[in-house]
Amino acid sequence: GVGERELGYLYGQYKRLTNRHGDGVLTGKPILLAGSELRPEATGFGVIYMAKLVIEEIGGTLKNARCAVSGSGNVAQYAAKKLLEL
Repeated sequence: GVGERELGYLYGQYKRLTNRHGDGVLTGKPILLAGSELRPEATGFGVIYMAKLVIEEIGGTLKNARCAVSGSGNVAQYAAKKLLEL
């Protein structure tokens, strides 16, 4: 799987190529590289919160909705968890 080590490497390469630091371009970065302590839940939960807001904006609801989650990593697992909680 992809963890902090791999994302730290990717972030390092982004920083090297762009000469920018602190941008939120990757989720799951280590805390030392401006990552979030809320990881791994933050991205998966955020996906569902945003989807819920968009669906409600157009008059829909997630209650009793059929949802598909693709993948089995942290984002997918926590997105599925949040869907079950709603």
